[in-house]
Amino acid sequence: MKRLGNFILYMIIMLGLLSSCNNHEPDDKAYSIEAALKNCKEVLLSKYASDIEYIPLGTNSESAIDYIENIFSDNDYVYIFCKLDPQRVMIFDKQGNFISKIEKNGRGPEEYRGIQDLILEEHNNETHISLLTDPKIVSYRRDGEFVRKTDLNIPLKRHSVSSFAYLNNGKYALLCSSFERGQDMQIKNRRRKLIVVDTVGQILYDKDLAVSVPTHSGRYNRSSYLYSYNGNLRLNTGMESKDTLFLFNNNLDTLSYYVFDFGNLRSDINEKGAQIWHRATIENDRFIKFLVYAPWEVMTTNFPKKASKTYLCAMYLDKESDDLFVVPYNYEYSSQGFVNDLDEGGMPFEPWHVSGNKMYQILPAATFMEYAEISGSTRMKEVAATITEESNPVLIVATLK
Repeated sequence: MKRLGNFILYMIIMLGLLSSCNNHEPDDKAYSIEAALKNCKEVLLSKYASDIEYIPLGTNSESAIDYIENIFSDNDYVYIFCKLDPQRVMIFDKQGNFISKIEKNGRGPEEYRGIQDLILEEHNNETHISLLTDPKIVSYRRDGEFVRKTDLNIPLKRHSVSSFAYLNNGKYALLCSSFERGQDMQIKNRRRKLIVVDTVGQILYDKDLAVSVPTHSGRYNRSSYLYSYNGNLRLNTGMESKDTLFLFNNNLDTLSYYVFDFGNLRSDINEKGAQIWHRATIENDRFIKFLVYAPWEVMTTNFPKKASKTYLCAMYLDKESDDLFVVPYNYEYSSQGFVNDLDEGGMPFEPWHVSGNKMYQILPAATFMEYAEISGSTRMKEVAATITEESNPVLIVATLK
């Protein structure tokens, strides 16, 4: 009888645990932006990386690069998104050799007019380069061959798609917004949606999001932004008081979320407030990097010398230690990067893009040559000797541990 009683008690406990797991709420973590701006410290690159290399990108009449909007990469190639007309994507291998470019500006079904965003997709070991040119997504192979066009039939009037991401199993996540103006021309009826479509444009998921109404005019857009990490969705809300980063799984269930509390630096109550510039957010297995925009008065720990009215500050969230911190600005190299102890005397490394186990930074040739001259790095000086001020930029690659 006693054994039966113990068995029943055991089953009750197990059922309770299963019930609590099935009803598990997402875990949230809260961070203070005010505290993080004061948590300023030098961080060695070797904490996260095991190697660094400097790769000059090949220069010829076909490969000339002007204004760089962003860089992307897969296992074998680097993709440079050039924003100025004609908008194009330049493709180089990991040794810096020019491979090809995608330059199909036009109004045809296989062309694009105004690239808003770019992502890479992996399909059967083949990379597709997909361009958001609302109201459609156009995809190409690496050689520029057209793959498909995905029409975006968004259920919003006068909508715009501000960002998109490629998820697992052939799905696109779209962040959409719309608004109407009244007779007094004031904006009303703001709406934001998270929409997921397949590659033929069929809507699979449609959810209204909270709307952040800016009350303080700033240079950088605080609106929400989404991106994909290992095929799973990340979504920033862009709210002014407590900005939140949501982490989703394959089923678009919220796994957890990070809340970034601006406290007294709320831009809706403080003209000297701060905000996160979401479009520059990057994530790898070790950390998440943000750019925070704020006046100098609240950034004196990492910007001790005043040079302008406002600043962009590199802020890092270490995933293992759960530490949110900033690194000091290096005025000699105009950089907020990790101390480069992997190349003695080398310039600081500031990651702009991550893919797999690689982090990337890119510098104009003239800037790299200037930094190589003032540095103590033999490797930088050797690379600088092979280029001129008219050369294509130099790609700096750090390998994650």
